[in-house]
Amino acid sequence: MKTNFEQALQSFGAEYVRLELDMSRAPLDPGDAAWLKEQQGSRDPAASLLATVVLNRAGPRRDDYKQALDYLEQLPAKFVGTVMRKPSGVGVEGYLTLHFEGRLAELLALRLIKEPEWPHWEVVAAILYLQTHKVPATTGALIRFAIEAPSDQQRKLAIDAIHAIGDPELPAKLMYELARAKSLSRRVPEEVRGLGG
Repeated sequence: MKTNFEQALQSFGAEYVRLELDMSRAPLDPGDAAWLKEQQGSRDPAASLLATVVLNRAGPRRDDYKQALDYLEQLPAKFVGTVMRKPSGVGVEGYLTLHFEGRLAELLALRLIKEPEWPHWEVVAAILYLQTHKVPATTGALIRFAIEAPSDQQRKLAIDAIHAIGDPELPAKLMYELARAKSLSRRVPEEVRGLGG
C-alpha cells in the first residue's frame, strides 16, 4: 500500500489511474486503513485526497465512484455524429449532482490534478461540481490546478470555485501551493497569488 501510494503521488495520467485502482481492489487491512487515515491530515492535497479516495473506495462509495467514472468514460461516444459533438460541462455537472449529490468531490478534485489530459468539457464539469458542493478538502487541489491550468478560462473557473467554497484554511493551503510551485520553478499567475489578499 505505502509503495503504491508514494508512486501514485508521483504519477499522472493512465499510470496514476492504474495505481489508484490497484490500491482499491484488495480489501484494506486495519493497518493500511489506519495509515491512510493519518495521510488524510497531510498538507499535500494530493496525498490527503488520495487517502480519502482509497478509503472511500473500500467503503460506501465504491459503487458511486465506479458508476460515475464509467459514465464519464462512455459519454463522449454518445455525442459522435451529433450537432454538439462533445458533452457540455454544465450538463455533465448537473447529471453528476443529480445522481451522486456531493459524494464525488474528493475523487474529481484528485483526478483534476492527476489526469492532465482531460478534455475541456470534463475539466469544466469537475470544477463546476466542486463549486456546487463546496467541500473544503478540495481547495488545495483547485489551487494547484489554477497554478498549472492550461488556459486562462480554466484558471478562472478554478479561482471562482475556490472563492465559492470559502475555505477558512485557504491562506495556509495557498502558501503550501506557492512554496511547491517555487520548488518546481513554476510560474504562479497573479490571479492565483491574489487569492491570499
